Amino acid sequence: METSIATVTCTEVLTAITAVAAFYEAQKTADMIANSVDQNVYEEEKKEEKKKGKKPPYSEEKLGDDPTKCPGEGFEWRGSGDPETGRGSWVKDHRLPT
Repeated sequence: METSIATVTCTEVLTAITAVAAFYEAQKTADMIANSVDQNVYEEEKKEEKKKGKKPPYSEEKLGDDPTKCPGEGFEWRGSGDPETGRGSWVKDHRLPT
């Protein structure tokens, strides 16, 4: 049976439009799910890298627990007050040789 353009009914056109819209919505949903899975995989990989990864160059034990005292050679105080005020941090310039 041959169908010419003149014999296509409104119902057939609406059915085709509905099918295309449903496909479009399904594709958007599939893309959102894929992006979500990709993001979760990325975050899990990042967590694993962090667990295995690079440790900070200084441990708590090595730095001590008195924030008013310089933790070691090469550190300088940067802040809006003296170390006793707690308004700042001890900073080491990692570009300098150790």
